[in-house]
Amino acid sequence: MSDDVKVANFASDVRSAVSAAQPLIKSAATGASGLAEQLDRNGDDIATLQQHADRVRDAREVAPETILQSAMRDADGIQARLQRTGGQVDDIRRDLELATQHLREGGKAHAKLEDELGGATPETDQLGKRLTDLAGAVQAAQGSLYAADERIGVARRSLQNLVTTDLRADRDGTETKIRSAHTTARDGSAALGTELKSATAKLKDKFPDLEAASTESTALAKAAHAALNPTPKSQQVRPGSASEQPSAARRSDGPTHERNR
Repeated sequence: MSDDVKVANFASDVRSAVSAAQPLIKSAATGASGLAEQLDRNGDDIATLQQHADRVRDAREVAPETILQSAMRDADGIQARLQRTGGQVDDIRRDLELATQHLREGGKAHAKLEDELGGATPETDQLGKRLTDLAGAVQAAQGSLYAADERIGVARRSLQNLVTTDLRADRDGTETKIRSAHTTARDGSAALGTELKSATAKLKDKFPDLEAASTESTALAKAAHAALNPTPKSQQVRPGSASEQPSAARRSDGPTHERNR
């Protein structure tokens, strides 16, 4: 026979875990989506590097080191922006790490709940599957964010190479360096955006399960706590008893009273 107090406590633990993970997962999805949109808007920044390379090739009257200096300043600004983006990616990852911890605790409490009940019920089985699916989606999104970090690193290193290049390089060498930095930064930024969109999709795809898990865990906890405080026999009403029909009696008394005036 199960211990009703333990059942209620474990059910509450599951509900608390889901409640704690829910805003973190939603915040992470919103943050990743916002960063991806920001990258799309800032794509022109990286494109300016290609324009500098074109000037080195075409503007023969301008010394290559003059154009290189302009390219270096732009590269430095792009690098700083990517650094800020990396910090924001870290914030999103921390949210998901916390969500993972909460879901892990919720899974442990769920397992103890089913053990205490003597096995799974249809309600606990469904909730358990949702918790597993949510944990998997969060883990997959974390993988995309780790990949995003790598993309940022590649792009920043290519820009750093340009920023610290030798100003005495010849025209062809200068053009090659700027184009190389542009290509690597462009491809890295595009890949970064893809990873952020992938993380967003993986999380948002599980929003229905997240809402359902919240509803189901709350209902389970309420039912478990209700079992601790059943309605006393003295307050229980037998179906069809007179105590269930006071309003009907009053409705029948009303017209009679009027007729007897």
